[in-house]
Amino acid sequence: MAKLPFWLLPGSWGLAGKTRKIAEAEYYYTGYDLEVELAKINNDDPVKLKRALIDIDKSHDKISEYEYDQEVAKLDHTDEIKQKLAIVSVELKHEKISKTEHEKQTASILGEPWVSMPKISWDPLNKNKTFFELDYNEHFIKYLRDNGYNGTEDEIMNQWLNDVCISVIEEINGIDATLATPSRREKN
Repeated sequence: MAKLPFWLLPGSWGLAGKTRKIAEAEYYYTGYDLEVELAKINNDDPVKLKRALIDIDKSHDKISEYEYDQEVAKLDHTDEIKQKLAIVSVELKHEKISKTEHEKQTASILGEPWVSMPKISWDPLNKNKTFFELDYNEHFIKYLRDNGYNGTEDEIMNQWLNDVCISVIEEINGIDATLATPSRREKN
């Protein structure tokens, strides 16, 4: 059986404004749909409405915890950099990225140089099987260029890694040979 139109109900005749809209929504809707309609009635601010709708979707399992956290991060931060940082933190929280990738993305968002050696393989019986895997961002290359390293990206990284290795050897042996390597001479 079809419902009578809300305006035909005697109880609706004396209602006006927001009170009428709420009563009408409660007459026509239930559950999720009612919550959505009430959110629309009670939130004039588009950001508050969006947040209310996200909360409703989450409470009715229409979006996952991950999707919810992403949307909240976007809404809670109007500053672009803070928003990107919040989203990257959500990615880490939900294990979509590793801690190392979080650090790299955070540094990149902030425009900071970043480098990591996520993999080092060393075979004491066969030194030819020794290798380093480097991960870095574009800001690290710029930092090295700004500090006297020249060449292609690969050449710059090789120069830097050589300098790091020489510094380790010097520290172990108690040597201070600041001008020992070509890349160091270029900087001075």
